[in-house]
Amino acid sequence: MESDNQMIDEVMIVAYGTAKKSAFTGSAATIKTEKIAARQASNLTNALAGQVAGVQTTSNTGQPGKDAEVRIRGIGSISASNKPLYVVDGVPYDGEISAISTSDIESMTVLKDAASNALYGARGANGVILITTKKGAEGKPVINARVEAGFTQPTKMPEFVNSAQWAELYNEMKGYEYYTPEQIGYFQNGTDPDLYPDVDWMHELYKNMASNQRVNLNVSGGGDICKYFVSGSLYNEGSIFRNAGQRYDYDTSLRYNKYSFRANMDFNVTKSTVLNVNLANIYEKFYGPGVEKDKIWSRAFEASPGVYPKEYSDGTLSYPSMQGGENPWNLLVHSGYREQFWNSAQSLIGINQDLGDLVTKGLTASIKFSWDAVNTNTIVRSKTPNQYYAKGRDEDGNLIFGSPIVTGTDELGLSESGSGSITTYLEGSINYNRLFAEKHRVGAMLLYNHKVTNKKLTYSKTLSLPYKYQGLAGRVTYAFKDTYFAEFNMGYNGSENFAKGHRFGFFTSYAAGWMISNEKFW
Repeated sequence: MESDNQMIDEVMIVAYGTAKKSAFTGSAATIKTEKIAARQASNLTNALAGQVAGVQTTSNTGQPGKDAEVRIRGIGSISASNKPLYVVDGVPYDGEISAISTSDIESMTVLKDAASNALYGARGANGVILITTKKGAEGKPVINARVEAGFTQPTKMPEFVNSAQWAELYNEMKGYEYYTPEQIGYFQNGTDPDLYPDVDWMHELYKNMASNQRVNLNVSGGGDICKYFVSGSLYNEGSIFRNAGQRYDYDTSLRYNKYSFRANMDFNVTKSTVLNVNLANIYEKFYGPGVEKDKIWSRAFEASPGVYPKEYSDGTLSYPSMQGGENPWNLLVHSGYREQFWNSAQSLIGINQDLGDLVTKGLTASIKFSWDAVNTNTIVRSKTPNQYYAKGRDEDGNLIFGSPIVTGTDELGLSESGSGSITTYLEGSINYNRLFAEKHRVGAMLLYNHKVTNKKLTYSKTLSLPYKYQGLAGRVTYAFKDTYFAEFNMGYNGSENFAKGHRFGFFTSYAAGWMISNEKFW
């Protein structure tokens, strides 16, 4: 019972503030740093899997470092985005959440219903995930180091028929004997894998598992004037895709690297004034073959097991007998390579002022400003080499190819693209929390914010225009003897994305609660 009471008295992060779990009337769930750290996940979306009721995560691609798809209480739209709103240290974040290192997270709170996320207006329609990063504590410097290694593997890989079975089914589909029993026998005994191959494309293209490694080092501590948390981490993850080995002087394997740095500092400027400075930088790199991985996967499904081998025994690259199909092995290891780079810089400065001595007890004011910049660059050095289809063997047993089905070159081409954005965010708020006569707990908040995002390298007159958001938010709470609770939330916010006269909306929520365990008869 004592542990249950401690949980009830815990303070949780809510929209634009904090609240006791016992006094919070909305639907929310909090995940602490211990559970997050225990998950060997490349990013936060994967760490959420199976942690919160009502939250579904789906890894659609399996690509190393890629965000999983997160849904809170199902799908809200069949045409628009169902992505929840992410808020990092009080600042709405529109980028890939993989940019936040799991090692730097103190807690995550998932807001599920209207009572808990009405303050965010239309942006909170798909739910809200509040992310709080770690801070320093007063005391001697504490150094933490953590080294992890893990493995990932597919839950289940598809299984296909072999060449002999495929030939028999093909005959059945045609209605006559396209493949003779003798040819089917060649498929079965494997006497000529060039002309009568039996290719398991899933096995040839994919491994059973991949490895990942993580290294994190952080230092925290502080004194009366300053508290700090400084962290640096490295994460590497491979993939189940096979590669060309030492055949080329470049690496075609699909892999992901992430380097992150964070420094959170709190300065006690006066007894009633606290200055917060949060700085973070994340650098990510992704490497892969010259073509998109989705194309390789789809071609592996389309490829027949007995039409052409992965590669001919003399090293000649194989291809279907006519244009219309593609060899997935050539796409994976003989199409060149690509490099993608992401750099995300995040900065936040805030001031919290206690006005208890100047105005009235329980009154505080705060202001924060953030500046985020994201830059991405993609370099693709692709190629399409000559590819052949063997029609038979000559008298000496050599394969007969004729003209290439695909005429190409071994020379690597070059294509380059990039994008970027700069986002500024300003927020100011006044908060009031006070207990009267040991019975009446009153709380109120009024907040203003606006955000401006400028996208770079769009090469478009419309996309290059700034995206602006502006809003007001308010909250009033009341508790009687911490047993009966009432709460009112409102958000008035809008965006210039909508037509004039329809840019702003007013969103409200009402909630009431009863802590029956605090009644005397209980």
